[in-house]
Amino acid sequence: MKRILTWALAIMMVALPAMAKKGNNARKVLDQMSAKITASGGIKAGFSVTAFVGKQSQGTEHGTFLTDGQRFQMTTSSLITWYDGKTQWSYFKQTEEVNVAEPTESELQTMNPYAFLSIYKKGFTYTMQDASYLGKTVHEITLIATNKKQDIQRILLTVDKTTLLPLCVRILQGSKNWTRINVNRFQGNQKFSTDTFRFNAKKYPNAEVIDLR
Repeated sequence: MKRILTWALAIMMVALPAMAKKGNNARKVLDQMSAKITASGGIKAGFSVTAFVGKQSQGTEHGTFLTDGQRFQMTTSSLITWYDGKTQWSYFKQTEEVNVAEPTESELQTMNPYAFLSIYKKGFTYTMQDASYLGKTVHEITLIATNKKQDIQRILLTVDKTTLLPLCVRILQGSKNWTRINVNRFQGNQKFSTDTFRFNAKKYPNAEVIDLR
């Protein structure tokens, strides 16, 4: 038993510096990616988002995403969402209903592919390894929550090694609810008006507004 414990301690002494280095490298890539996206100003991108319960897909939506800082607009075939940094409007095309809410940080994580740019800086540990994504070698960064009670427990982030742009974000809420966001057609330095990120009732005269705040 003493020999086994000695071996275990020796392995830990070797592994801990390597783990720390991986964490430092992951944080460096995250910082570089965050700085690059922030410097891009307004962003327009295409995306697909899929919800999973365990390994079972609950369906996929495709659409367009506009963002500038914390503000964003997301458009799919069934839904348009506007967020101005505080208030969120969700317009359901089929029913012509608009839900008005003030989302939490964890709720924003499942909708905004770039929301992780701020939350990764606290409350998570990091590891990074090489992986394959659509035929290319990429960074795969795993963020694990230090607080086991918080809603978002894990984020898996796929980053292009050359452009340092996120290609895929996978978010685990609770123990089995995953959201996967694939990002494509990235365009930076876009100019948007303030109204881009707010619901305009004049454009949707038949909409029923439901205030959930």
